[in-house]
Formats: sequence, C-alpha cells, structure tokens
Amino acid sequence: MRLRQCSLVTDCRLDNAHAAVTTGAMNIQEASALGGYNSPANFSTAFKRRFGITPRSVLRTNNGG
Repeated sequence: MRLRQCSLVTDCRLDNAHAAVTTGAMNIQEASALGGYNSPANFSTAFKRRFGITPRSVLRTNNGG
C-alpha cells in the first residue's frame, strides 16, 4: 500500500501557486517553483490532485484561450 504524504506547508504552497496562476501573475514554471517543485510535471500532478484541474486548464480558463 502506498501512502500519500499530506502536509499543511505543501497545501499552502499549492494554494499560493493556484492564486498566482489564476490571476495570471505567473506562468506554470514560475508557479511550480513557488510551490516548491523542481519539475513542472510533478507540480501539475500535485496541482491536479489538490484542485481537480490542471494548471494549464486554469490558465486557459482565465486567459480566455
């Protein structure tokens, strides 16, 4: 059985990254660094697990494209 590690710090970082992507203040690579991820792919996986939507989808929705 594989256990998922949950962390308040990780959740807060992802929340901040979500806000940055939602407002258009940062692109995905910048937001992944803000979230503490070296890999945008790993960031996208964690982002989707937390919010149920990919960061790219958030960008498209908020930027009208």
